[in-house]
Amino acid sequence: MSDSNASHTHLNLLHQVDSDIWYYDGPAVSFYGMPYTTRMTVIPISIRR
Repeated sequence: MSDSNASHTHLNLLHQVDSDIWYYDGPAVSFYGMPYTTRMTVIPISIRR
C-alpha cells in the first residue's frame, strides 16, 4: 500500500464545518489488503428534560 497520507496534510485533525459541526478525516486502514479511509462527523446533541 502506498503512503496515502502524503497527499492529505489535513489528516488526523478535527475540522469545523459550521457551528457545532466538525469532521475528522483519519488515516487509511487495510481491510483484506485494500485501503479504506476513515472519517467521522461530530455533532453534539443535548438532551433536555
